[in-house]
Amino acid sequence: MNYREYEEKKKYLLYLIYKERLFEAREAARKFSCSERTIFRIIESLKNQGYQIKWSRAQKKYFLADKSQHPEIEYFLKDGH
Repeated sequence: MNYREYEEKKKYLLYLIYKERLFEAREAARKFSCSERTIFRIIESLKNQGYQIKWSRAQKKYFLADKSQHPEIEYFLKDGH
């Protein structure tokens, strides 16, 4: 995977997490044609960038703990991605 593909996957994962639509790393890995480990690395990279990504055991999905801290996500979503 090249840098551009990685960044696109990272953006889309952030979108899925923001919309609370990322349920399993396995599903995302299958959709992106990569390993689950790659998905976990991308999530870790997003966390290192300051996104408070959490896993809900009860709902079995990823979510952003505080969406209001990242207004740039709103811009990204309005951009039609």
